[in-house]
Amino acid sequence: MGEKGELVDPPPPTRRKWFIPLLIVGCIALILVIVIPIVVSQQSHDNNKYVVGEAEAKALALKVLKEVPLVDGHNDLPWQMRAYFYNKIEYANASLNLPLDFLHTNIKRLRQGHVGAQFWADYVPCASQFKDSIRFALQQADLIKRITHKYNDTFEMAYTANDIERIFKKGKIASLIGLESGHAIESSLAVLRMMYDIGVRYMTLTHSCNTPWADSTTPQIKDHNGLTEFGKTIVREMNRLGMLVDLSHVSFDTMRQALAVTKAPVIYSHSSAYALRDHERNVPDDVLKLTAENGGVVMVNFYNLYINKTRDYASIEQVADHIMHIRKVAGIDYVGLGSDYDGVCCVPKGLEDVSKFPDLITLLARMGLTEVELKKIVGDNLLRVMRGAEKVKSDMANQKPFDTWINPTPNASGCASDLYNTPLITVAQSKALAEKVLTSTPLVDGHNDLPWQMRASYFNKIEYANASLKLPQAHLHTSIDRLRQGRVGAQFWADYVPCASQYKDSIRYALQQADLIKRITYKYNNTFEMAYTAADIERIFKSGKIASLIGLESGHAIESSLAVLRMMYDLGVRYMTLTHSCNTPWADSATPVNKTNNGLTDFGRTIVREMNRIGMLIDLSHVSVKTMRDTLAITKAPVIYSHSSAFTLCKHERNVPDDVLNLVARNGGVVMVNFYSLYISCSNENATLEHVADHIMYIKRVAGINAVGLGSDYDGVCCVPKGLEDVSKFPDLIATLARRGLSESELRKVVGDNLLRVLKETERVKDELKNQKPFDIWLSPPANSTGCLSPNV
Repeated sequence: MGEKGELVDPPPPTRRKWFIPLLIVGCIALILVIVIPIVVSQQSHDNNKYVVGEAEAKALALKVLKEVPLVDGHNDLPWQMRAYFYNKIEYANASLNLPLDFLHTNIKRLRQGHVGAQFWADYVPCASQFKDSIRFALQQADLIKRITHKYNDTFEMAYTANDIERIFKKGKIASLIGLESGHAIESSLAVLRMMYDIGVRYMTLTHSCNTPWADSTTPQIKDHNGLTEFGKTIVREMNRLGMLVDLSHVSFDTMRQALAVTKAPVIYSHSSAYALRDHERNVPDDVLKLTAENGGVVMVNFYNLYINKTRDYASIEQVADHIMHIRKVAGIDYVGLGSDYDGVCCVPKGLEDVSKFPDLITLLARMGLTEVELKKIVGDNLLRVMRGAEKVKSDMANQKPFDTWINPTPNASGCASDLYNTPLITVAQSKALAEKVLTSTPLVDGHNDLPWQMRASYFNKIEYANASLKLPQAHLHTSIDRLRQGRVGAQFWADYVPCASQYKDSIRYALQQADLIKRITYKYNNTFEMAYTAADIERIFKSGKIASLIGLESGHAIESSLAVLRMMYDLGVRYMTLTHSCNTPWADSATPVNKTNNGLTDFGRTIVREMNRIGMLIDLSHVSVKTMRDTLAITKAPVIYSHSSAFTLCKHERNVPDDVLNLVARNGGVVMVNFYSLYISCSNENATLEHVADHIMYIKRVAGINAVGLGSDYDGVCCVPKGLEDVSKFPDLIATLARRGLSESELRKVVGDNLLRVLKETERVKDELKNQKPFDIWLSPPANSTGCLSPNV
């Protein structure tokens, strides 16, 4: 309708035909006028990032990667090997020479990626906390070492910055162990020290769970507002050891408090910049600045969700942005690479696997980073941090180990034994002094339980004035003066683990006691020195010191894990008693009436073979007679009985019957006679030195002089024979044997030569088996009524 209601004719068809197309064209033109400048401006902005041509940048990246080891702070391949292959690296499908589709990592890709050093994550899941976390940690550390050994034309273990550079120059990839995370030490400084001894060079203070001493970033509820006082002690002890403090996964307060305490530079093994992606796993700007003041390094994570706001997509450019942001806020000296390959589901486009590192370095070169700056990011920053930690270790060399003790809490799992405060029954005070000097041969005592007494009486706090080994304590058989009077040349200290800890926290006990033995040896280093071979014993004896060795008592402390067995050897354990007074899932003990295995199981036989392979003495004290016979039938190395006597003279199940003595003679082993009154005279009250001499002479008659030695059991028993009241009395026993007609040569065999021969032969068997692969049979500990074992993946 037109004006005043008049009808208006429609426009001619020709005008309508051209109007609509013209309108569309006009709209498109308008859009182009508005959008093109924006796009061009944006492209110009993006192109401004790149100040170096791609070919030139690529050449510079390759130059850098050939001259400096690329150090990746975190790779979870070991966990994938556990999850898919149960750590059985001999499976054909587990070969690192294969391009497995579900893995980011294999040898070819590592070579393509110019990786020079890899921190392999010794990941321990939070589900194992307060249960079997130590077992997990040792099994994964063992796996890392086995992978490195299997592919030794590609990998070599590294423990220092110099090792990394040396291995890189050889054309190999340095393998390092990073422990993820702090709950795996079960709140024990002793376990922390033992982890360092097996090769762990950083520990992430938490994973995605709080520990009893540090808050994680993940749980909404923070238990401690950062670090507790014990947590600060953990940091100080890591400084003293030279172990890198890793602050990935911890809460922001934990970061700040750790940075306030540490004397050494810290690392973030796999974290990115919070300002670019506000995820709690990343590092906020104020902490980046504190990290710069500390001299640490933030090793940028590649996980999509930490780089971008979605796990579905991120790009290599976004990873570069995080690196550049940290460079801007903290400085070029404080940024590195921590990929998290094989620990995450989703990685950026352009960084699909470990072969893509050169593309990232090329991109950074295009963005204008100089050769020096690229070298710092690639590896020089991490190497500087390691050297900083090593220097702090050297500066603190004279500082005593921290011995603060806390019980793991909360113990809702019920997996901690209740023996922390339970003292053992004390023993009689020693009375006599040694009357004969032993100077020709180191007297080797096969078993002394002083470490357990230090735990029972002093909670392993050897700095207590009353705990001094220089004092002649009434409740102990052992002190330095008495050892000197007794002319002890080498002592196997018992790393005793009570049966009450089986299926609970037996590994933690074992590591704490091994640490104690090493700390005692270090504290009194004018008297003691650690020994690991027969040659060590002889050398230390000639220097006028007493050789300290570790004997693990007993097999339940490895929790049915060959990996843990191997790690115990790496820590210095040189014999393991197959059982104590409880059956294990694979061997029967002498003590329980019910024998559950009829001797050794097939897995028990594998334990024996693996002990042969690694050169660990097999100790048959405490085992059933059937277990003795089964072991002697398969072992390639001589066995020992670290503290047992003759069954015929005292019919106690802990002693050795005549038929087994004959087998021991054929095997070349040695029975080290126990001094416990109940095993000598079958009475706690009537035993004498003469009874002990009777047992020695009897074993000589049945098995021969080459099959007998000394295994006192001092400080492990309530009652010892009259005349052998403490360790100072060994010369009296040797004098008695001399009066009974033993020649000088025979006395030397009893004193120590027999044990030295057995140890040397065990070392020879180890050398003979050096090309044999580690056994990787997997046995889940049964009868898990304690509920202390997490899902065995």
